[in-house]
Amino acid sequence: MPFIKPEYELNENQPSSKSGLHRELVARIKLAEKSKSLHFSSLNLDYIPSEVFDLTKIIRLDLSYNNLVKISEGIGALSNLTQLWLNDNPLREIPVAVSNCKKLKELDLKNTFIISLPKELAECKHLTYLNLDNCPLDDKLGETYGAGIDSMHTEFQKKNTRKHFKEDLFKSLAEWKYPSEDKKAVFDCVQEIFKAIKKSGIESKIVMKALCRNFQILFPVKLDEVDSELICQKLDQLQNEYIERQGGDTKVTFDEDTIG
Repeated sequence: MPFIKPEYELNENQPSSKSGLHRELVARIKLAEKSKSLHFSSLNLDYIPSEVFDLTKIIRLDLSYNNLVKISEGIGALSNLTQLWLNDNPLREIPVAVSNCKKLKELDLKNTFIISLPKELAECKHLTYLNLDNCPLDDKLGETYGAGIDSMHTEFQKKNTRKHFKEDLFKSLAEWKYPSEDKKAVFDCVQEIFKAIKKSGIESKIVMKALCRNFQILFPVKLDEVDSELICQKLDQLQNEYIERQGGDTKVTFDEDTIG
């Protein structure tokens, strides 16, 4: 990333406010309380002052061209945010808490070191502008990003939906099927099952709902006897039975929402 010359070089010798913040930052925060827009661009910041997260009514936050490596989970408190500019920072990741900014429409992350994004961004249903240009994205995200914002929303939704089904299955198995087993062993079992489902090519909401609803009959009495391939076969059978009841339409997508 090229060196960015700060627009405003904060002077360490200039007296700070009672809060400990540089007076220039305090002035901008006070202005943002009225304008609902906070511009902290090009200030050579390496962290976001906690006072920023008290501005719960702001709709625009510009933190571009700084030295931010990490964004605090406090960003989730800005529930009215519609525009968030984080571009041109040595940023490594985006916190899950960004998903609490459900009104977010624009998210600029270009020229950062972002590799992946949290699946919880599926909660930001109004997001219509996402800039990841010149980011070292992983192959899957890079491919999806290249296909456009609609593809990004679809992928976020898939991952988020998968996460919720995993949580539901883990809770059911840990509390009702294998309550005396080590929780980590149950968690590892759930991970293996979902990997097997994805690998088998039968992943859909139909299959995952069937898995969570029928866990008592799909899973054996003992945890160490769980056979992920056998469970996939049973799930495939349930899906085929559903297809037959729908008149034989064999085109089942991830977004299919009901079963029997």
